[in-house]
Amino acid sequence: MSIADISDERLGGARGPERTPPHDLLAEQSALGGMLLSKDAVADVIESLKGADFYVPKHELIFEAILSLYSHGEPTDVVAVTDELIKTGELGRAGGADYLHTLTSIVPTAANAGYYAGIVSERAILRRLVDAGTRIVQLGYAGEGDATDIVNNAQAEIYSVTGSETAEDYVPLTIAVDAAVEEIEAANGRDGTMTGIPTGFRELDELTNGLHGGQMIVVAARPAMGKALALDTPLPTPTGWVTMGDVKVGDELYDADGRPTRVVAATEIMEGRPCYEVEFSDGSTIVADAQHQWVTETRAARRGSAGAEVITTEQMLATLTVGADERANHSIRTADVLKAPDADLPIPPYALGAWLGDGHSASARLTSETDEIPAFIEREGVRVERRGNMLYALKVAERTLLVRNCEVCGTEFTARHPHVRTCGRTCGPKNKGRHPERLTCVDCGSPYSGEAQRCARCHRDHGSFAALLRKAGVLGDKHVPAQYLRASVAQRRDLLAGLMDTDGTVVRGWAHASSP
Repeated sequence: MSIADISDERLGGARGPERTPPHDLLAEQSALGGMLLSKDAVADVIESLKGADFYVPKHELIFEAILSLYSHGEPTDVVAVTDELIKTGELGRAGGADYLHTLTSIVPTAANAGYYAGIVSERAILRRLVDAGTRIVQLGYAGEGDATDIVNNAQAEIYSVTGSETAEDYVPLTIAVDAAVEEIEAANGRDGTMTGIPTGFRELDELTNGLHGGQMIVVAARPAMGKALALDTPLPTPTGWVTMGDVKVGDELYDADGRPTRVVAATEIMEGRPCYEVEFSDGSTIVADAQHQWVTETRAARRGSAGAEVITTEQMLATLTVGADERANHSIRTADVLKAPDADLPIPPYALGAWLGDGHSASARLTSETDEIPAFIEREGVRVERRGNMLYALKVAERTLLVRNCEVCGTEFTARHPHVRTCGRTCGPKNKGRHPERLTCVDCGSPYSGEAQRCARCHRDHGSFAALLRKAGVLGDKHVPAQYLRASVAQRRDLLAGLMDTDGTVVRGWAHASSP
């Protein structure tokens, strides 16, 4: 009698309807549709999804085709995926080109593809749970072997659902103690000479007494803790850039997570070592020696059958391509966004970005077809005055003028300077002892005379928008100053927003901002 027969008999012979395994067809279609619309959506989806997670077989074929194109830096739209499926002979099994167009029409935007992928992943876990439950039922009915072993096998099935398997190796305490005593007695009879195989590293040999049979000694550090790169390799720091050859102990560099980290050790310059030039998909290159360590993902890892691994340049070269068409095998994750506190900047970031995009290179003027951009600039505290058709002048916001009553005659007046307490020439001389007409600069405190709030020196330094541009080094030489490149994420985004609003272009899958 089969297991199914036993179940039916206990239910009175009445079999219920077949139950469909957990899945969400619309979520699978929406995730794939988003991937076909945007390469950014592909990056969001592959973080949580593997091909085997799809319930519908043709969806897995489409997913693998998109993944293959994405790993080579190629487009992942409908045309490219259709061509890839034709090359592999799977277009018919994938539903044809019409079905690919249907997938893109299901979702209005690719922004939620990662969320749909999460739904698909959850349903896949539930399906694996159902399968594990079925196998556990079979183990129970079969009853083969010791009950404890059956329970252990059942636990292993549950652990395999999420891949969180654990393994432990136990030995009886008497065996462990006997082995420890034997090792202590053997060590007592030694004269201090090395008994194992030397590694060539004196400090390591002193710690381990050489390498011995049966031992597994792991010397490890977190990836990216040590690098062997060409001396002219530029490295980012919180204040700018430094080359590999100039790095010293105590310097701060940005790590892979985008956070400043302090250099705790630096080796002597090494010569006569085999080196390789590594070229990335964007055309940039870097020179590293054969033993430089990289954290890479292979094509197998991107397909979900393996994880990221740490390999040397030499090992990466040995597995550089795969397949008959010699496709690139390794991908290296880029560093995270640089994280820094808010910087004390001379010009508000958005205002500088807008001036870099559409400002006059040698003056504090801006050309804009709309009043919206000048309004955004004014929100950052910069005065904007219209000077003609599409022409605006940028000025430093002056201190708020004070409305007060004259201390001599009581007349209400507007003071041109915070120090002024009288209404004019008639009342002013009567109070020369208490309220002298000679003023002091509101910024540096130096005495001066005139109508302005600042002395001439402070005015030249920062009293006008042109002075601020000159102080930032961009007047007559448009570029993004280094202090803005090392400002906070929010400040860098504001500067980029100013550039994009004035001189940026956006096309599908690409954004470009330039400053002439």
